[in-house]
Amino acid sequence: MYTFIFRKIYSFFLSKKNHDPVFNASGLVFIMQLIHFFLLVKIFGFKVYAFSSDSVINKLWFYPIGIVWLFLVFKFFNSKKDKLKVETVSVKDIVLNLILWLLIPLIILIQLSK
Repeated sequence: MYTFIFRKIYSFFLSKKNHDPVFNASGLVFIMQLIHFFLLVKIFGFKVYAFSSDSVINKLWFYPIGIVWLFLVFKFFNSKKDKLKVETVSVKDIVLNLILWLLIPLIILIQLSK
């Protein structure tokens, strides 16, 4: 699923002559993975370990995890970019994919967090 999304976004950024399409597409895939991860945590009711009772400290502890995760996503897709078939992607297709894989899960996560 994420390779499909990466291929679409990467192809779109290549067609727009973006200065770093691999990193930008990897960043969007990382954000989608993050939203999907927290959605699964919320749906299945997993308890996430808290480092402190202060929420600011907990957020600061998760930054290194997020940076490593982003780096791994970038390295994974950077190694696969030459094998991907670049296709012509319309703006309508990109917007539809972003709504389907990013916006709808985010809205569901926000509604479950209330």
